[in-house]
Amino acid sequence: MATAKVSEKMTLNELGLEVGVDGLPDFSKWEEEQVGFAPYWSPAEEKWFLAQVFARDDRDPDFIRYLMRAGMLIPCKRGAGEDAEDIAVKPGGFFTISVYTSLRDTFDFYLESGIRPFVRIEAIKEVPTKKTGQTCWTWNVKVSPTDKKKLEFARKEKATLLLKEKSMENDAQDFPHGANVKQMQRGA
Repeated sequence: MATAKVSEKMTLNELGLEVGVDGLPDFSKWEEEQVGFAPYWSPAEEKWFLAQVFARDDRDPDFIRYLMRAGMLIPCKRGAGEDAEDIAVKPGGFFTISVYTSLRDTFDFYLESGIRPFVRIEAIKEVPTKKTGQTCWTWNVKVSPTDKKKLEFARKEKATLLLKEKSMENDAQDFPHGANVKQMQRGA
């Protein structure tokens, strides 16, 4: 397979960029790229978003978050605390959400199963916790009827697999390693 050779003398037009009379692209038409950590979404009562769980970001074990792909324009923040700036994440863009205990198992299941439905996540109510600095929320999580069927099937498959594994563990405990078939049949 031949590849085009890029030389220092190639013009921007030859590289596939449209340029204006000054020989440069019209940067006002260009779109911003997301760099660094993705913006984050913070819950508030009745605040919601539509997105896909894309990945679990555990690069910093003390600050684990879920990376989400926006399905709509989502108001988020970028930066720390009071210095955070408001930013709107466009559909297809990425943002993060904290690992809330009440969402963790659901989000992890989506990632483990490979089923990445668009979900409508609505923060219902903040619930007090005993741990300082920790917030807990109740949520309303909705998926499409088609994705719900896929998820129910995957959950049944996972439960069946877990039951088989548990049965095999029990069998292994009942019949020590090295027992032959005749001993197993006799119950020895």
